[in-house]
Amino acid sequence: MANKVLIVGGGPAGTIAALALHSKGVEVEIAEIQDSFGAVGIGVNLQNSPLRALNQLGLVEEILELGHPTPAVHMLTSSGEPLGPPVAPPSLIPNMPPAIAIGRSVLANLFGKKVVQAGIKIRFGQTVRDLSQHENSVTATFTDGSCENYDLVIGADGVNSKTRAMIFGAEKLSTTYSGQLIWRAAAPLGEIDRYLLYNGIGTKIGIVPISKEKMYVFVVQASELEPHRMENRDELMEMRRAMTGFGGVIPEVMKTLEHPVDIRALKSLMVTEDWYRGRVLLIGDAAHACTPHISYGLGMAVEDGLVLAELFGNELGNWSEVLPKFMERRYERCRKVVEASDQLSAWEINPPADRSDYQTLMSRTLMELSQPI
Repeated sequence: MANKVLIVGGGPAGTIAALALHSKGVEVEIAEIQDSFGAVGIGVNLQNSPLRALNQLGLVEEILELGHPTPAVHMLTSSGEPLGPPVAPPSLIPNMPPAIAIGRSVLANLFGKKVVQAGIKIRFGQTVRDLSQHENSVTATFTDGSCENYDLVIGADGVNSKTRAMIFGAEKLSTTYSGQLIWRAAAPLGEIDRYLLYNGIGTKIGIVPISKEKMYVFVVQASELEPHRMENRDELMEMRRAMTGFGGVIPEVMKTLEHPVDIRALKSLMVTEDWYRGRVLLIGDAAHACTPHISYGLGMAVEDGLVLAELFGNELGNWSEVLPKFMERRYERCRKVVEASDQLSAWEINPPADRSDYQTLMSRTLMELSQPI
């Protein structure tokens, strides 16, 4: 049995894979380049299928306690008028909402706490500098100069994965800029009790409750140029400027936005060949990164870890059987998420003749993703 696994990256993909594999009796180790478990961004809406996956690890009740239920997404015009019926996928867990929104740092801390409680070894402040594959093992050389052998190495180090560059080549795979940027900030929750999505021309604004006290606010804008951080830039003022002209609750929400503001380009990536080479496997954003248009990027990463652990258990850790079956289970599902998200992004820049196509694609994709993984 492949009983010693290194996971490169301590984000959601890495921590959930670690917990899932540990539950199957695998000796797991995490290398996380930062000094603690952290998160990029402000909030995330966990859809029904990722919640179903996380329920296998007994985490959903705690997530609901720390987060906020999302029964539906209410689609609105820029002035705040309803734009068709709410998007409401079914719940896949008895007595639980179909989705839960939560702060990314809160979720990262929860996953990290569970990793520590499980006694999983963590190399904080380190990552892998080199990988050398052998017939029955992989030797990882860490940035502190130490070396160790593993039965399997999992690259869960995100969209800019160094593991991917090491095994596929730095120039072979790169992200694609969508032509959109996203502003993200938190704000006091106030009286808002539901996910509101305002749709304007070239800009949309999301208002998402993520706890009993806070909400997550995002603004997606078309932009020919990729955004970048600049010193002395008032990003909060620029985010407010991007929200100007919208009605409904937006004018009041603008006043309550809090520092820090996160701004970044929306990019996607799909590794269109096997996500493994020998005994090194990519999961999460390292293999399939998507724009947040159906809020499934983190969800796909979570599913990766649970499916991998299930297959390890079924195949008694025979990696030559596990990895091809992992691809069979994951490739098409992840491709669907990346391509649907890319299409929705493109339609926000150049709307389709029938504006209802957008909501139809979103609803259909979410319903398809509700099927077993």
